[in-house]
Amino acid sequence: MLEIAPGTEIALGTVASSVSFAAPLARVRRQVATGPHCAWVLADAGGTPLLLSILDPRWVATPGVFTDIEAAVARARTVTHKNLLVCHGVVPWERTHAVVWDDPGGKPLRDHLARMLGAGRAMDAARVQTIAAHASRAIGALHRVMPHGFVSLDTIHVGKGGRIFVGEAGVGAVVPRAPDYGRFHLAGLVPVPPECREGRRWDVRSDVYALAACCFELLTGQAPPSDGRPPFATVDVPIPDHLIAALSRALSPDPNARFESMRAFRAAVRGAPAPEQPRGSDPASAGGRPAADASRPIAAVAGGTAAHPRTPTLQPFGEGAPSGMGATSADA
Repeated sequence: MLEIAPGTEIALGTVASSVSFAAPLARVRRQVATGPHCAWVLADAGGTPLLLSILDPRWVATPGVFTDIEAAVARARTVTHKNLLVCHGVVPWERTHAVVWDDPGGKPLRDHLARMLGAGRAMDAARVQTIAAHASRAIGALHRVMPHGFVSLDTIHVGKGGRIFVGEAGVGAVVPRAPDYGRFHLAGLVPVPPECREGRRWDVRSDVYALAACCFELLTGQAPPSDGRPPFATVDVPIPDHLIAALSRALSPDPNARFESMRAFRAAVRGAPAPEQPRGSDPASAGGRPAADASRPIAAVAGGTAAHPRTPTLQPFGEGAPSGMGATSADA
């Protein structure tokens, strides 16, 4: 596991000259997290805050991997979107390389989830819908050139002011080949679609699954089942019927039963009419919950009645929400 000490200096090389940073060196302030492929550190380049992905040297040394990383990052950098974290490039450092990003400020969703679970709360559906809307727009923009490949609670950030940012674009496409990828998946830290566990190629529908898995975990405090069981069969948190249906379809073990685009997934999460679902799929029943009935209150579908709703295991996340989260229109 990589450990990067505060004060470590990383030369920015051509990145510094092309972006006109005030200093040619990035000085590490602190390490914030470790992923299956890197250590994430916050750094400062002459007053410019940066987020660096310090790549695992074992991964970089694997034949063909670094060439693929460089090519994927270059391809992803051709796409710009207000919710995609800006990447400035890749620089060499000691026995490995670092990918240089704008610092989004704020924290990744995993940190917010940990804080909420510590308080015995889950995130409310409205905020999850907002996060899904903004993240899906960014990932959908990236889909014009490539799948993301590593959508997780660590790569979606709530920045200062509440803006959602998706990071690791380009790098994510190669992350499944990282040495610790399997270990992180087994620990429940990386949502891996069933087809990718079987060695099939990651595609757009795999990103849909991964984003839905993040939403499921934010709503319930747990990762979705990975054995094909209906995801909402044992969930005891009040969630709107249309959101249950959308996430159930997106989490289908069969890629052909999922939404074919982030646009379609976003529409379903918002409760808007979605494209016709594939034959033989029933997102409501696939989720293990009854289909929506306009005559029945949500409490009844969630496992209680209007008069005596069942007390959820986790209370909705209310006060103390990340500043600005949910304040922006999902269509922004």
